[in-house]
Amino acid sequence: MLSCAGSSSLSWEHSCYLGCKKTSPLVGSWESTETIGKQPAKIQLSFAEDGTYTNVTTISQGKMVVTDRGHWSQPNENSLTTKVDDVDWKFSGNLQLVARAEVRFKQNKQKIIDSTNQHPTEKIAWSGSQSFTITSDDGSTRTYQRAP
Repeated sequence: MLSCAGSSSLSWEHSCYLGCKKTSPLVGSWESTETIGKQPAKIQLSFAEDGTYTNVTTISQGKMVVTDRGHWSQPNENSLTTKVDDVDWKFSGNLQLVARAEVRFKQNKQKIIDSTNQHPTEKIAWSGSQSFTITSDDGSTRTYQRAP
């Protein structure tokens, strides 16, 4: 899909011949599963054409749900840069434990955001148009499939 855009400061994926705008293949919804702290986790990642994203990680069948919201860009075709603007953690289970976890989260929210934004650019490698793998600075990888 092509549409014209008037900005000359767009990154590679947004620019094409004569200032037209090409939608990045990242735009849309993606899913991944992994283990976080020995708990199963489902990750739902959505990239919008306007450069915003939402990442929802559900850990241990919903006992903890982490939602990151921010902005994304691709400085080149092999890199993905994200900046977390806000994060929210929701807990369920034992009410006393939930209350303590919520207090700790609120006390540390800005530290969590700052830590997440320390290494904003990751390598991205495509496996066709329906799957990609992100490699972090520490060498860890996560593969996403296009959501149905």
